[in-house]
Amino acid sequence: SFPFILQKLSVVVITKKEDIDDNVITGELIIKNKQIELQRIPFEIKYNGKIICRSIIRIDGFIIPSPEDIDFIFEYNKKEIEKKTLKVLQLPVKPIIES
Repeated sequence: SFPFILQKLSVVVITKKEDIDDNVITGELIIKNKQIELQRIPFEIKYNGKIICRSIIRIDGFIIPSPEDIDFIFEYNKKEIEKKTLKVLQLPVKPIIES
């Protein structure tokens, strides 16, 4: 039933450094449900001289308010650079028959 609480949620971000990118870039992860912003989380990507970087954003106590798609939007320089959608479904509930 909803709202549904996840004790922990991890979002893995894999990025490739472009020639114009700094060695450290900052952005925001925006999480939405039905176009309602649930969370906005700043993140920092440090390339440390590498071309590809993997970052993990950990969220404790994430609440899914309803069985609707959850959008994960990554912004850099106030521009949306990526969007991923997680389908959230409500399973049918078996009726309880009392005698």
